[in-house]
Amino acid sequence: MKDPKEYRNVLQILKLWQSGKSLTAIANHLNDRKVPPRRGLRWHHETVHQIVKHETQNKEK
Repeated sequence: MKDPKEYRNVLQILKLWQSGKSLTAIANHLNDRKVPPRRGLRWHHETVHQIVKHETQNKEK
């Protein structure tokens, strides 16, 4: 089951990505707004990339 709080972050990431924001810009956006990542202290573009990749691959199935 998806954690509702985390899933809100996933939806926000996807919305920003679909609007044309870069992975780094999304990570900066989340960090600036103090959105806590699941692990670690800050968002990184690699983390955002993995979320986008995971979510877009799941929608293709």
